[in-house]
Amino acid sequence: MFGSLTGKLVALLTGICVALGIMFAVMLRSSHETYHLQVSQGINKPLAGQLVGDGTALAAGALDANTLAAKLARLTEINPHIAVYLLDETGVVVGRSEAAERVKARRVELAPVRRLLDDADRLPVLGTDPADPARPKIFSVAELTRDDGRRGFLYVV
Repeated sequence: MFGSLTGKLVALLTGICVALGIMFAVMLRSSHETYHLQVSQGINKPLAGQLVGDGTALAAGALDANTLAAKLARLTEINPHIAVYLLDETGVVVGRSEAAERVKARRVELAPVRRLLDDADRLPVLGTDPADPARPKIFSVAELTRDDGRRGFLYVV
């Protein structure tokens, strides 16, 4: 079948069409994933701020170790698909809604946190997931200021 010039051209064009189809499918999938992350983060971006503003959430004066675990656990009871972390000003996880054994990273990279806080129009911004640090995820963040002036972040993955 491929002995003739026509057969060779048909085989070549078929190969090119298959290769282009595969490339198109890969690009479409990547584009769809990026779009999904953009939309999800855009919708959920204000979540951390809403949790801070909510009466059941963390107020600036309620950042002590005694009540922190209970408050964070209550937030994830409302929405079990999120994990909530309290970060200090250097990104160290000082509180969490996850069980201690699930948290594999004790620190969150702050560059993406600052980028999301400063430039909310460039989504998605992927950050460290303390439960799975090898796979960056979208997140929501709110800046907190304690009564003593120290700063931190409520970080929701």
